[in-house]
Amino acid sequence: MNTPDRMPISVIARHRHPGRAFWLLGLLIAALAVSQVPAFAQFAAGSIGATVTDATGAIVPGAKVTLKNEATGSLRDTVTNGAGYFEFPSILPATYTVTIMASGLQTFEETGIALTQGATLRLPTIVLQVQSTKQEV
Repeated sequence: MNTPDRMPISVIARHRHPGRAFWLLGLLIAALAVSQVPAFAQFAAGSIGATVTDATGAIVPGAKVTLKNEATGSLRDTVTNGAGYFEFPSILPATYTVTIMASGLQTFEETGIALTQGATLRLPTIVLQVQSTKQEV
């Protein structure tokens, strides 16, 4: 005869907690998702920035800075901040021209600035010379 500790498991006893299997499956999936090492994506965009000063070394706030993509001709504008710094974030790899204009100072232009994928270019300090004036008598 069958004793209570040797009784076969009934079909009813196996299905007393039907949600337990789904709960365990969810716990397993959550553990796998958390334990995975994140894959860092490569960012194509980069940035170009610099500080602008005048010939005396004083910063030039509010200078108009234009960035031109030499291949497409597209333009982006910004102005230097209170520290004389400008930055063009999130720009795609290409070759660019930077033009800087400020009142009373000569316009500065640098061509052939190559930006590679994900690069952060910090141009050397850009010095704007005093604009010469002509007087006629």
